[in-house]
Amino acid sequence: MLERLREDPHFRLCMSLSTTLSQLRPLPLPKLQQLLLMCPAIENDEVCIIHTRGLSALIALGITYLGSALQHGDIVVPYLLKLLSRLSKAKWIESDRQNSKGIPFSEHVGFTLGTVLTDIACHDVSWRSKILNSVNSELQNFASLCQSPPPQELLNFSTNAVPCLIGILRSFGRVSSLAKPILPMLFLSKSSSISTRIADTQTTERSGYFANKFKPIISRSISQSFAADAEMRRKFGSDLFASMNYSSPAETPDNAPTSIIPNEAIDYELDNLFTQFGSSYPLLKCTENPEVAKLKLKTEQLTNFLNVAKKLLSDESLDTLDWAANEHPALSGNTNPRFPYRSYSEVLILSTLSMIHSLIFYQKGVDPAFSVALQSFVKNINTKFSSTNAVLKYEGLEKIRCRRFNAYSLHIKCNAECIQLLVWAVNDENNGDILARRLSEKLMNLQHISNLVSSEPLLLCCLEGLGHLAEKFPDSLAQFCIDYLRDFLMTPSPVFLAFQKQSAAESLEMSLAQHAIWLSASGSKGNNIYDVCFLQLRDTAIDNLARALQATHSIDSNVIQAFFSALSSKVYVAESTAQESTLISCNSLLILGHIAVTLHNIPHTLSSVFQILQQRFCNPQSPLDTIIIDQLAYMALVGSFVDLNEVSLEEPTLVYSNIVKLLMNVIQENGAACYQPPDKPYADPAAACSRSYKHVGNAVINALGNIAAKLKSESELEDLLIKVLSLFVKLGLEDFKNATNRTIKASSTAGNLGLLIPIVATLARRMNLTTLKSKNNLKLHKFFRDFWTYAVVLGFAEENSALWPQEWFDGVCEIACKTPLLISSESTDVLKSELNYNSPLTNDIVTSQELADFKNKIIRELNNNTEVSSIITRLTFAQCTFVQSIIKLESLRVIHSETAACSHLFEYLEDKAIVKDRSSLWVCIQAVCDQVFKVFLKKTTERPRTRALEEQLEYLTQFLLVKFNNPHQRIRRTADNYLSKLMNEFPNLFWNSRVLHTMLDIVQIMSSTIHDEDGLSQLIKVPNSDMFLPIMDTQEIKENLFKDFTERCKTIIQQAITFAPDSTRSHLMEYVDKGAQDTLGDFAQGGGLTMATESIIQFAEVNRRAVFMPGKQKGKNQVGFFITSLNLRSRFIGEALGLKSSCLETGGSLEKLVATMRTKMKTAKNDDEFMKAIFRLTALLISISDECEDSGMLKAILNDLAFAPLNKFTEFAMEAAIASWQWIFSARPDHSILLMIFICTAWQSSLTKRLGIFTPFKRDPDPLYMVEGVEFKPSPPEIGPHIVWTKFLEKMFLERRYSNQEAVDMMCQLLQRTLQEASGTRKINPHIACIGVRFRLLTIGLLLLQNNINISLVNKSVLRERIYLCSFEYFSHPPMCVTQDNATLAQDIQALLEFFTYLHADRKHLIKDTSSSPTINDDHDAATTISVLNEKQLTSGYMNTLQLSSHSAGTKSTARSTAGTVSSGAGTNFTSKKPELKSDKKDYAKKHNLLLILLSTEIERLITWYNPLSSQDLTISGEEKIAVYRSQQPSTEKAWKEFARVAWSISPDLVLCLPLRIKGSTVLQKEVTRLVRVNPAAVSHIPFAVEYVADSNSLENDSIELSHLLTWASCSPSRALHFLSRNAIPNPFSVQYAIKVLRSYPQEALIMYVPQLVQALRYDELGFVREFLLWAAKQSVLFAHQLIWNLKTNVFQICSSKEEEVGVRDEQVGEKFEKLIAQICEAFSKNAKEFYHREFDFFDKITAISGELIKYEKGPRRKMACKSALEKIKLTPGCYLPSNPEAMVIGIDYNSGIPMQRYSMY
Repeated sequence: MLERLREDPHFRLCMSLSTTLSQLRPLPLPKLQQLLLMCPAIENDEVCIIHTRGLSALIALGITYLGSALQHGDIVVPYLLKLLSRLSKAKWIESDRQNSKGIPFSEHVGFTLGTVLTDIACHDVSWRSKILNSVNSELQNFASLCQSPPPQELLNFSTNAVPCLIGILRSFGRVSSLAKPILPMLFLSKSSSISTRIADTQTTERSGYFANKFKPIISRSISQSFAADAEMRRKFGSDLFASMNYSSPAETPDNAPTSIIPNEAIDYELDNLFTQFGSSYPLLKCTENPEVAKLKLKTEQLTNFLNVAKKLLSDESLDTLDWAANEHPALSGNTNPRFPYRSYSEVLILSTLSMIHSLIFYQKGVDPAFSVALQSFVKNINTKFSSTNAVLKYEGLEKIRCRRFNAYSLHIKCNAECIQLLVWAVNDENNGDILARRLSEKLMNLQHISNLVSSEPLLLCCLEGLGHLAEKFPDSLAQFCIDYLRDFLMTPSPVFLAFQKQSAAESLEMSLAQHAIWLSASGSKGNNIYDVCFLQLRDTAIDNLARALQATHSIDSNVIQAFFSALSSKVYVAESTAQESTLISCNSLLILGHIAVTLHNIPHTLSSVFQILQQRFCNPQSPLDTIIIDQLAYMALVGSFVDLNEVSLEEPTLVYSNIVKLLMNVIQENGAACYQPPDKPYADPAAACSRSYKHVGNAVINALGNIAAKLKSESELEDLLIKVLSLFVKLGLEDFKNATNRTIKASSTAGNLGLLIPIVATLARRMNLTTLKSKNNLKLHKFFRDFWTYAVVLGFAEENSALWPQEWFDGVCEIACKTPLLISSESTDVLKSELNYNSPLTNDIVTSQELADFKNKIIRELNNNTEVSSIITRLTFAQCTFVQSIIKLESLRVIHSETAACSHLFEYLEDKAIVKDRSSLWVCIQAVCDQVFKVFLKKTTERPRTRALEEQLEYLTQFLLVKFNNPHQRIRRTADNYLSKLMNEFPNLFWNSRVLHTMLDIVQIMSSTIHDEDGLSQLIKVPNSDMFLPIMDTQEIKENLFKDFTERCKTIIQQAITFAPDSTRSHLMEYVDKGAQDTLGDFAQGGGLTMATESIIQFAEVNRRAVFMPGKQKGKNQVGFFITSLNLRSRFIGEALGLKSSCLETGGSLEKLVATMRTKMKTAKNDDEFMKAIFRLTALLISISDECEDSGMLKAILNDLAFAPLNKFTEFAMEAAIASWQWIFSARPDHSILLMIFICTAWQSSLTKRLGIFTPFKRDPDPLYMVEGVEFKPSPPEIGPHIVWTKFLEKMFLERRYSNQEAVDMMCQLLQRTLQEASGTRKINPHIACIGVRFRLLTIGLLLLQNNINISLVNKSVLRERIYLCSFEYFSHPPMCVTQDNATLAQDIQALLEFFTYLHADRKHLIKDTSSSPTINDDHDAATTISVLNEKQLTSGYMNTLQLSSHSAGTKSTARSTAGTVSSGAGTNFTSKKPELKSDKKDYAKKHNLLLILLSTEIERLITWYNPLSSQDLTISGEEKIAVYRSQQPSTEKAWKEFARVAWSISPDLVLCLPLRIKGSTVLQKEVTRLVRVNPAAVSHIPFAVEYVADSNSLENDSIELSHLLTWASCSPSRALHFLSRNAIPNPFSVQYAIKVLRSYPQEALIMYVPQLVQALRYDELGFVREFLLWAAKQSVLFAHQLIWNLKTNVFQICSSKEEEVGVRDEQVGEKFEKLIAQICEAFSKNAKEFYHREFDFFDKITAISGELIKYEKGPRRKMACKSALEKIKLTPGCYLPSNPEAMVIGIDYNSGIPMQRYSMY
C-alpha cells in the first residue's frame, strides 16, 4: 500500500507541500489552514468522512508540524485529537487500488494517526499528557464498543472501526532510536526503510571506492537487529519478519552493551507495516541519543493503558469480535471478499501486547505493583495460547478462515511478546529462576520441520530473555545463562542443529562442514530462509552470551578467563561427531571474536583471545584459518573506535600492532613462496611452511583492506600506509631479485604487488593531503617514489592493460591524487647519484633492448620532441623511470583529482637538484610539465563550469602571475606560456575581478619596491592570497621585470575591455575605490591605482557601447563616465558606512535601517530620488553583507534591487538598476549567483505583468475606418527598459558562459520561458519596434547552442525549436512601417545582421545536435522533458515543441521528437530511427533556409528605410553579406513552392505573409493560393486571407471553398464593399460575407461608406444590401439621415445642357430609392421623426433656394436673389450640418451665400 500511495499524484503533491512548509520559519498560518482544509473535515457533530486523499493530507499535516519546529500546535494537535475521537463512528471511502494487499484502509488511517500522535508526544512535552489521556480515553471507548457493538452500525464497526483500532494499537507508543520523528522517515524516504547507521558516515565516505570492494569482516553476531535480509523477504515473503521487534524488553540505554564497531546499515523494510498483519515498528537498542527516544509515562498512566488492554483482551470482547468477523450474517456470506479478517483475536492480542511492550520499553522506577499486575495479566494470556487445544485450534483454522495470514505465526508472535513482557516484569530471583528454566525448556523443544521456521521468533525471544535475566540477576542466574548459552552453541542444541542441517540440505554442492564454515565466514549471506534463521539464531545466542559474561564479570573478575580456558579446547578438539565438529569450531571462533570486541573494556580480554587465535592459526592448516583472519581483523579495529575516556588504548594498540604484523608476515611469506623457483628446494625447512599460507592469501588481503577502510586515527593510517608501502617495495625487490630470463612486465609473481594496490589506494584516499605531502616524512616520500617506479615498470599505471585487472589501475589513479611530489626529499644537489644509488631498479636488471624500448616509449609520450629525445637517449634506467614516473603520476593526478591546478609542476622546475643536474634533466622535466599542462587544459575544459572550478582557475592564474616575476628566466617563460594557454582556453579569466586585482596588486608591490636599495632580496606577500612575490636584488633586474610585467598587464586589460567592457571597468573601478579608501597611503599613490586609471584612459575608445551610468550617455567620453561612476560609488559607500556606524552606536537595528532604505527606493517619485535610493541601498548591502548573510535580509535586499526597475519601468530606472547590479558583481562576487536568480525572476515578472516587449499587440488603426477619438499615429510599446535590459543580459551571458554553468542554465531557462512554446502562446510583441530586442534574445539562444557549453541534447533541441518558432512568429505578420529613430533602427539592423550570421552558421551545429538521440539521465532533463511533453504537440498552427518534421498540406501530421520519436513507454527516453532522423534533418534544413530568406528580405527592407540613398556615411557593417546571400539563392519554381509548403507546415499565418514580404514571385502567390484553398479552415481566422479564397476565379466558378466565407474573420469595410461593387461577380456567399462584415462595424464608422452602399443598391439582385441598410438605419439615426441624403441625391441623374446641369429622375433605381426612403422614415420613432423633419425641413428650405435662382441670370442679380432668399430663412434649433453631424447649426451668415454651379439640378 505504501508503494501505491507513493505513486498517487495527490500524495506526491501533499508530500511536496509538507516538505516546503516544514522549512518555513515562521510557518504562515494561511498556508497551514490550506493544508487543514485538505484533511478529513470534523466540523460540528457531523459524521467524519475519511478518504484516501484525506489520508495523504493527514500525513502531510503531521510531517509539516513535526518538521516546522512544532509551530501552531494549538491548531494542529487539537484537530488530531478531535479526529481521533471521531474514528469509531467515521465513514470510510477508499479507492479500489489502495487495498490490493489485504490490510483495510481504515487500519492504515489508524496506524498513521497513531504514529503522528506518538511522534508529537515524544517531541512536544507540552502536549504529551493531553495526547496520552486522549488516546487512553479513545481506547476505552473502543473497548466498550467491542464488548457491546451497536447493532445498527455493526457492519461498519466490524469492517472499519475495529481495523482502525488495530492500526492505532500497532503504532502508538513506538519511538525512533534516532533523534528524529518516525513519520517523515516513513513517508519521505526514497527506499521504504528506516536506516539506523552506527557507522561514522564521514569514515564511510572517506573509505572510497575500494572500501566497498572488500568483503565485510564485521561479525554478524555484533548486529543488534533481527531484520532479515531484503532479498530473503522478496524471495520467501516477509510474514515471518513482519514484527520481529524482540529486543530485550527492559533494555535501558544505561546498561545496554552498545556496539563499538561500525555496522552495516540495518534497514527495516517499512512496506511490511502496510502489508503484514499485526506488524509494528521495531524497537531498536542502538540508540544514539537515548533521551530523545524516550516516551516517559507515569505509573498511573501505565496502569490506565494496562486496564484498557485487559478490557480489550477479555473473553467477552474477543468472542464478540470473532463472532462479528466470522459468523455475523452480514459477513458470513462474503459480503466483502477482499476483507481479510475472519477472526480478530490473534491480531488484536498481538497488537495490544506490542503497544504495552513499547510503552514500558524505556520506563524506569515503575511501581512494583504495576509489574505484578502486568505479570499476572501476561501469564493469563500466555496460558491461553500455550494450551494444547489452542494450538490445535489455530492449526485447524489456518486453512479454514485465516486465508490472508498465517494464524500459527501470529500465535507464535503473541507467545514471544508474552515472554518479553514476563522478562521485563520479573522482580525477584525465584521467579527469575523459574522463568529462565522455562525459557531453556522452550529452546530445547524441537518443533516439527514444517513449523521450524515459524517458531524462530519465539526462540529468539527466549535467547534474548536469558541474556537479560543474566544482567538483571547476575548473582544467581548469570552463570546458569552462561552455561546454557555456551551449551546451546557448543553442544550444539537440537534446535540449532536442525536449522543448520536444513540450511545445508538445500546447498547440494556443499557438505555439512563446508556449509557451516561458509556461513560462519563474516560477510556471507544465506541462500534460503533456513540460512537466514540459522544466522539470526547463532548471532543472538553469541550476543546474549557476551551480555551474560559482562554481567557476571562485575561479581567474578575471573569468569571471562575461565570461560576462555574452557572454550579454547573446543577450537582444537570437538566432542561430537565429525559433522558437528566443524560447526562447533566455527562457533568457538566467532564467540571468541565477539567477546573480544564487545568486552574490550575488560583488561586482558583482547590479548587473551589474540593468543588463542594466534596459536590456532594454521596449526594445523584448515579452512577455519579464514575465519580466524576475519576475527583478528575484527579485533584490530577495536582501538580505533573505543572512547578514550572509556578504556586505556594500551592493550588495543598492542593487539592491533601484533595483528597487523602477523598479516604482513603472511603476505611476505606468501610472496617469498611465490618467488622461490619450484625446482629449487628451500634452504631453511621452516620456510617451507610458508607455502601453507596460500589458502588465506585472499583473506589476509581482505582483512588489511577492511582495516585500512575503517581506521580512524590519522597516525594509524600513516603508520599502516608506511608498512604496506614498505611491504610493496620488499616484494618488488624480491621479484626482480629472483627474476630470470623474462621481460620487465611479464613477471608471474608481480601480481603479489598488485594485490596491495587497493589497500594503498584506500589508505591514501582517507589520509589528509597535508600529512602525505609533509616534507618531514622523508621515509614515506621515498616509499612513494619507489612505488611509482614499480608501477610504471610493471605496467600498473597503464590503462586497459591486458596483464592486470582494471581495479588495480583504478587504485593507481586514487593513489596519484594523494601522492607527494617525486622531487628529491633530501637536500642533495646530485640527482643522478641519488637515483642511481637509491633507486630500487638500476641498469643491471634490464637488457639494452629493454632500456631502448623504455626510452622510446618516453619519447613518444613527449610527442617526439627532438631536443628532449637527444637528452633521453643519454639517461640511465633510473633516470628514465624517474621521468616516466612523473609523466604518469602527474597526468593521472590532473585527470582524476578534482582539486589539481597544476601549480605544483613548478616545484619540479624549481627543484635545485633538477636544475643543477648535468644531464639536462631539467629540459625533460619541462617537456613533461608541458605535456601534463596540456592534459590539464583538455580535462578542465570538459569539466562543468562550477564555482569550484572557477576558484581553481583563479588561483592558478594568480600563481602564474606571481611566477611571471620569478628570478629565473626559464621559469618566467614557462609561466608566461602557461598563462597564455590558460587564458585562451578560459577567456573569462581576462575580466575576472580576482585576477585583475591580483595583477594590479603585484604591479603595486613592484612599483613600491623598485627603488629599494640593491642587494636586498625579499619575499612580499601578495594581498588576498597565500603567495609571496620575490623581489630581485638589483635595480636593473627590477626595472626590466617591472617593464615586462606592466606590458603584459596592459595587454590583459585591453583584451578584457574588448570582450567585457562593463565588467572590466566595474572591477577596475572597485579596485580604485578600495585603494582610495586605504588609509595607510601606500595604495593611495601606488602603481596599481595608476595602471587601473591609465588603462581606463588609454582604452576609453574600446567598445564605446558600454554604459556605466544611468541616463542618456551614449556616445560620450567613457573617461567621464568612469570618474562619475567612481564618484557615486565612493559617495554612497561612505554614506552607507556612516549610516551603519550611526545605527550601531545608537543601539539601533540594522533590520530597521534596511527596511527604511527599501521603502525609500520603492516610493521614489522622480529619477533623481530613485537613483540615490538604489545606490544607497546597494552600498548598504555591500557594507553589511557579512552581518545579514545568515538572515533573510540579504535575499530581501537583492530581491528588491532586482525588481526595482519594474516598479518604475523607465529606461533611466533600468540603467540605474544595472549600474547597481554591476557594482554588486564587482564588490561582492559571492552574491552574484543569487542576484542573477532574482534578475531572471524579475524578467519573468515583467513577462507576467506584460511590460515592455511583452505588452499585448495592438494594430495601428485603419485610416479607412474612422472612429471618434482614434488618433492616426504609430503607437509602439515602451521597450526602452527592455532594450537596456537585453543588452545587459547579453553581456552577462557572454562574460559568464566560460566560467559559470549556473549562469548558463539560468539563461537557458530564461529563454525557454520567454520564447514561444506552441501556437497561440505569443509572448513577445510582434511590433516592429521590438525587433531588435527579439533578435538580440534569439542571438543569445544561438550562442548557447553553438558554444561548447554543457547543455543536454533535450534542452538544446527544445531551445532551438523555440528560437525558430519565435523567429517565424515575427514574420507571421504583415510588414509594418518603421517607428524607430535612425539611431535605434541602426542598432536593430545590427542585431538582425548578427542573428543572421549566427543562424547561417547554425547548419553545422544543427547536424551535430540531431545526429544522436537525446536520453534523459538527470533530474533537470527529466523536468524539462515533462514540461515539453505537456505541450499541445499535435495541434495545428505553429510548429510545436519536439516536432521537427514538415507537414504536407491536407495530410495527417506526424509529430516527431527533436532527435527521433517519443517512446511509448514512460515518456522519459527518446529513441530514433535512421530514416526519421534523416527526415528531421531535412525538415530543419528547409526551415533554416526559409528563415534565412525572410531575414535577408527584412534586413534589405529596413536598410532601405534607414539609408534610402545608399549613403556611405550610413552604411552598416555586414550589410554586404545580405546582397551576396540573396544573389546565391535559387529562384526556381520548385524552390518557391517548397518554401510555401515549409511555411505552411510551420504556420498558416506565416505562409500568408510570404507574398507580402517576398515581392515579385507569381509562383509563390499561386502556391499560397493553392494551399489556402486546400485547407481554408486553417486560415479562416485571418481577415486578409479572404483574398485567396474569394477571388474572381472562385466567384465565377462558384468554388466549394466559398462556403467557408460564412465563418471567415471580418475584413475591412472597404474590402467588404468590393464584394458588393459593380466589378464583383455576384455570389451568395461573398455577398453574405460582406454583409456580415458590415454588420460587425458600428454604424458611425460606416457613415463615410454611405455613397458606396447606395451605389451597391443598384446591383443588389438578392436584396441583402437593402435589408442591411434598413437594419443599419434602425440602429443609428445619423446613419439614416446620411443614407436618406444620398438616396435623394441618387434619385436623379445629372443631364448636362449648354448652360446648366439639370437633374433628371433615374428610371432604373429612382422609384426603388424612394420606397427605401419611405420605409426608413416609417421605421423612425416619434422623437426620431421629429428630429428628421426638423433637420430635413430646415435644409430643404436652404436647398430650395437653388430652384429659385435658376430664373435669374448669372451675375449680380443672381447673387442678390440668393441673399434675399437666405434672409427669408429662420434658424431652427437642433439642426446639424449634413456634411459634419458633429457640427450643430447655431446661426446663419446671410452674406455668405454663393450660387453654386450645380444648383439647377434641384
